[in-house]
Amino acid sequence: MERILFVAILAFSFSWGQKLPAFPTAEGFGKWATGGRGGEVYQVTNLNDSGPGSLREGLSKSGRTIVFTVGGVIKINDRLVVPSNTTIAGQTAPGGGITVYGNGTAFNTHNVITRHIRIRMGRGGSSGKDAVSVAHGNDMIWDHVSISWGRDGNFDANPDRNKEIKNLTIQNCIIAQGLQTHSTGGLMIADGASILRTLYINNNSRNPKARKTTQFVNNVVYNWTVSGYILGDTQGRSDGYMVGNWFGVGPQTRGGVLNKPTPSYHLFARDNYYSNNKDGTMDGRYFGKGDFGTVTWYEDQPSVEFPAVTEWTAMEAYERVYDNAGANRWRDEVDKVFFGHLRSLGKSGAQPKDEKELGLENGVGIVPGGEAPKDSDGDGMPDEWEIAHGLDPNNPADRNGTELSAEGYTNLEMYLNELAGDPVIYKDGSTPPPSSSSVVNPSSSSEKIEAPTVAQCGAQECASLVQGEDFCAVDGIFEEKNAGFMGTGYVNVDNAVGTEINYKIAVENPVDGKMYVRYANGVAADRPVRISAGSQVIADSLVFPSTGAWTEWQEVNFPVNLNPGIYELKITSLSEDGGPNIDWLGWDVKGIGATNCDAEPTRINVRAVAAPQMKWSLGALNISGLNSPAQVEIRTIQGQVLQNYNIAGDTKIQLQNLPAGWYVTQLKQGSQVYRQLFKAF
Repeated sequence: MERILFVAILAFSFSWGQKLPAFPTAEGFGKWATGGRGGEVYQVTNLNDSGPGSLREGLSKSGRTIVFTVGGVIKINDRLVVPSNTTIAGQTAPGGGITVYGNGTAFNTHNVITRHIRIRMGRGGSSGKDAVSVAHGNDMIWDHVSISWGRDGNFDANPDRNKEIKNLTIQNCIIAQGLQTHSTGGLMIADGASILRTLYINNNSRNPKARKTTQFVNNVVYNWTVSGYILGDTQGRSDGYMVGNWFGVGPQTRGGVLNKPTPSYHLFARDNYYSNNKDGTMDGRYFGKGDFGTVTWYEDQPSVEFPAVTEWTAMEAYERVYDNAGANRWRDEVDKVFFGHLRSLGKSGAQPKDEKELGLENGVGIVPGGEAPKDSDGDGMPDEWEIAHGLDPNNPADRNGTELSAEGYTNLEMYLNELAGDPVIYKDGSTPPPSSSSVVNPSSSSEKIEAPTVAQCGAQECASLVQGEDFCAVDGIFEEKNAGFMGTGYVNVDNAVGTEINYKIAVENPVDGKMYVRYANGVAADRPVRISAGSQVIADSLVFPSTGAWTEWQEVNFPVNLNPGIYELKITSLSEDGGPNIDWLGWDVKGIGATNCDAEPTRINVRAVAAPQMKWSLGALNISGLNSPAQVEIRTIQGQVLQNYNIAGDTKIQLQNLPAGWYVTQLKQGSQVYRQLFKAF
């Protein structure tokens, strides 16, 4: 269940000079930061610590949007200092994105937007310093930032004498594994701080230590040692808003979960969950008022105005933080370790004194570089994207125009927001297809594939089927190089514990039968996985034995019981070798199919309508399952509409003059939008 709670009414209009969110999904007290909007663009072109083209050089001047043409690890010796009116657009980095490693970063400034980057301080950083520190400043937002290995706190907002900190948002972030004996998540002392959908993990204490005005919604806190969340620990007035958070003990936990409350801490709290055992199961309880000690309770709503933010239940928060937190356009080895700890539900975790104890190459693991798209005028927008949107790839000034956005964002911001997966709206009312990053490097092989034409669930044809390539997200790649698969390809996940394939399925009728998985495992060792549908684990440790070769495909099956609804179906690797290659998922009962990846999961027994089916065969698109008229568009990966059709029922569309390559089919039916990737040969 997703809902918006309106605690304060914040009116704004979408014109320049007036309030516009930092980006469409920005929330909380820091929502209104403008960053480098309307300013210069600086391209980070190398991984050097300093000098021309370096990140440090880019941060030497205010009023910039910083984009990256390289991916990898930037090893720094001294701390970085972020100036005012700055946007750090980590989502532009190719390959595995950007990791800043070796020291911390100071944000003693105002009006900063930081997205999709990793800040990993490490034992070699300045002694007694934080990975991220704020000693004064206002109007800043961090989104999808992975922060770890501070030598004091990981993220400390602690005002200097006679200074103030206000209007901060930390959302969709990871704050993890402070080093040495202090090892804290951090202080949060601000006149308005929102911490939303963020993972605090493997910190000794202060997850966080909250004073003044703190909004703490849908976060996950796991494996503290001395203390979990600290409720002020001061006689000065503080106000807190705690809703839908999930707390879980880990192997290092020995102290309490809610600590050091005082009557001066005024609190509104509900729907906070405590997984209070270490046995690998989620069988804890929800907090009652008595768990919060001597705080002063708001009887109804807080008298302090907290911004309206999205709210989920604590259980939904656990799943969504697991799926989405951190610099997740490419989840690195470090974050995968942390999420493996979280998924163990009490059985694993680590609080090392030195990050090298994790045993990762170069301290942070391998972060691939990749190649950035061509940007002739250096305005931060690739040539191909500019051409597709009617801009001039040789005019850098058009980055600050607003002719594309229906809301008032600059053209550069439209590209950056679209790249980050935000729901951008163009003036013609259209929305873009998914960014090419969600495709996860599809193979370009054109090898002829010999494959079965019917999916067998046991002795009979499967009654319901989801192709392996119809995933919504995957820690791995789409492939078509190993013969014998059905459909257009299969999924090959990364070799690591915790790698996932995520599907969204619609269940039309109650399911009480068997689920079949067709797979290949070309190595000798078994590859076990966990399969879950929403919060329900339907196969805790399903073993996929060797098939002898990657071109040999077999099926395994297991019993499954699901009520009607929409589910996030996850296949999670339990082996360091990852999971098997997946060709398809089948059921021996009818009424199950892949649905729109944006569909909201159902938590109650309601009838779910299966998505229309779009199948590609011999240069034609076959559409079935429509219950009302629909509009179909064939788009490039960059979003350019090439062909469009209006259809009213089952239809076969013969494609015309499409060059070989990858495309997106978008089908809009009422308010529902369905998209599917395909390859033309």
